[in-house]
Amino acid sequence: MVNWRLKLSTVAQSDALLKGFKEIVPSSCVEHFKPTELEWVIAGTPFVDIADWKANTLYLQGLNSSHHLVIWFWKLIEEYSNEQRLKVLQFVTGTSSIPFEGFKALWGSGEPQKFQISLFSGPPNCYPVAHTCFNRLDIPNYSSYEAFKEKLTLAVEGTEGFGNA
Repeated sequence: MVNWRLKLSTVAQSDALLKGFKEIVPSSCVEHFKPTELEWVIAGTPFVDIADWKANTLYLQGLNSSHHLVIWFWKLIEEYSNEQRLKVLQFVTGTSSIPFEGFKALWGSGEPQKFQISLFSGPPNCYPVAHTCFNRLDIPNYSSYEAFKEKLTLAVEGTEGFGNA
């Protein structure tokens, strides 16, 4: 029963998928990849390179790399586990995978769109706001790192994309 459920019941679907894949991508293009490498090329890498992320981030609305909110953001990203970093990425961009080419290859609104951090003009007790079409995170001007960490963590951990809508 297990053999039928896991293998035999999906043979037709698997064969059709493989046939379609081979029509688009010749075998000679993928035969040198290990399975994990091919997965990264197709779906992106699950490992967050913080230096690459920083190098490919734009700061808006008066923010720059020495602004306290930006310093706090990167401090928190450094403290987070890789899984938590991917959740931040999911919250802001709508995807938790990083393109094979790195953060410079992020897409938004149908074109390449760098990760952006912007100052939010709302009251400082608001949560950060994500604009997934633009890969932009709007952050209120929090008065302490603790408040910033609490609000961003709750915003990121408390969302599941459109599934919660």
